[in-house]
Amino acid sequence: MNVLETSNLKIWDTRNNEVIVNNLSFAVEEHKCTAIVGESGSGKSMTVKAINGIHKPWIRCEGNVLFEGQNLLEQSSKNMKEIRGKKIFMIFQDGMSAFDPSCTIHSSFREILSENMCSTKEEEDRLILQSMDKVKLKNPKEILDKYPHQLSGGMLQRIMIALSLALEPKIIIADEPTTSLDTISQFEIVNEFMRLKKEYGTTMIFISHDLGVVRKLADFIIVMKDGEKVEEGPVEEVFCHPQNSYTQYLVNTRKALGENYKKLIKVCQNA
Repeated sequence: MNVLETSNLKIWDTRNNEVIVNNLSFAVEEHKCTAIVGESGSGKSMTVKAINGIHKPWIRCEGNVLFEGQNLLEQSSKNMKEIRGKKIFMIFQDGMSAFDPSCTIHSSFREILSENMCSTKEEEDRLILQSMDKVKLKNPKEILDKYPHQLSGGMLQRIMIALSLALEPKIIIADEPTTSLDTISQFEIVNEFMRLKKEYGTTMIFISHDLGVVRKLADFIIVMKDGEKVEEGPVEEVFCHPQNSYTQYLVNTRKALGENYKKLIKVCQNA
């Protein structure tokens, strides 16, 4: 069953009439991870911002983004605010930007939960600690007393994942969540997303330019270039038998990088 269906989505900038995304259609299947890949400027991040209703005022969208029987592009700001968080939760590239720098993690956590759930402070605190335990955050009470700048990017991303577990949304959208992290943190965060999918059956839209991560995590892949979809299909099918020349280029580049990495490791081991 599809949780979200996008059809004929067009996004453009009213300041210069530049078309950013053109005639994009895809579906997101329940309990599956759909990845959208492409180089910078391909329109992948703008697509999920349009879905979530968080684009700039001068950006316009038309088409259909169907979720629970309603077109998200036609919803009021009030309705979208009720959908964001509780039903569609977005994890951004930079974890720092998701939190108020003047508030502790505990205060931010509580504020988001109180906006999206009807619960007491005691219930909120229980849910906070429970969700932090699920993503294996050690010393949660100590973490909750800290401010965002006192924590690493990887830690903040794990807290965002914990928050998503607390809210139990229908869809988690992750917009290049590992890009600004070091290699070890990237590995840990990808593993957390894999656990979300395996243990909780979480439906995800995962935006990335890292094909290695996508192949590991996603079930279905959409390849975008210059604002248009150039290929889509099950991950292994697209990786093993890419049809579009741009997809072939991406896959071959990834393979070449992998081979170079293996050679480098071998040289270092023999040194």
